[in-house]
Amino acid sequence: MINAMFVVWRESFEAALVVGILYSYLKKRPEGAAKEQALNFMWLGVLGGVLLSVILALGINYAETELQGIALEQFQNLMLVAACVLITHMCLWMKIHGRKMKSELETGMKEAMDSSKKYEIAILSMLAVAREGSEIVVFLYGVAFEAMEKKMMSSLVVYALIGFVLSIGTWWVFNRGLKFFSQKVFFNVTTVFLLLTASSLILNVTRKLIQSDYLPTIKDVAWDTSGFINEQTSFGQFISGLTGYQSTPALMTVIVFVLYWIMTYGIYKFLIRKECVAKQAVQAA
Repeated sequence: MINAMFVVWRESFEAALVVGILYSYLKKRPEGAAKEQALNFMWLGVLGGVLLSVILALGINYAETELQGIALEQFQNLMLVAACVLITHMCLWMKIHGRKMKSELETGMKEAMDSSKKYEIAILSMLAVAREGSEIVVFLYGVAFEAMEKKMMSSLVVYALIGFVLSIGTWWVFNRGLKFFSQKVFFNVTTVFLLLTASSLILNVTRKLIQSDYLPTIKDVAWDTSGFINEQTSFGQFISGLTGYQSTPALMTVIVFVLYWIMTYGIYKFLIRKECVAKQAVQAA
């Protein structure tokens, strides 16, 4: 359940970072009615982003109550896959575009201010907040299945709340400009934990599909590392919860795990090359 802490921490901090960038940009603008109107639209957009996340949560919950049996099981697996994809996408997107995020947001704000279309400010802030909020909703909903099975819903809620509190503290430290806080280190470390979380989600789906006879094990036990890390110990449970580790994994889960990391790395390298080509094209122009 500690995964919930990292996801909520990172996503909430990103949302606060986006709102902070938009707010700081508008506060630097000359005083006047246009500035006050723009700030009102920005906060309206933030509220809209939160409401969209709530609507998504209610929609998912409604869909679950309407499904039963195999349909519900498939829906739960789909939510786990969606959470994996969203977390992986977010990590890769921030790795590629993180440095440009501030300039891109400020450019969008400038264009909205210059065109006098203040509603675009609301849309910009709404989409930014809704993106982070929707990722939190999908992830928490996905891991809630496992938490209910293990009767650990209270732990999930506690870790999620801890993550939210940490995001507030991290934002305060970042906003203060304290030297010991490195934004680069923060994003690099949390990216590692989030990708481990994403891989553990896809492993959970694989195990569920194996149990339902949708996938073969290929080999029931690929290896036995219980003598090294035992899942019955506190440390083993921590590692298992964080990474999806099993001391006696089926060969199919090993293959899926390796494929996930190969695909993630391949997509990352592809995006890096694409970004370099785009920069070279701009420089040549």
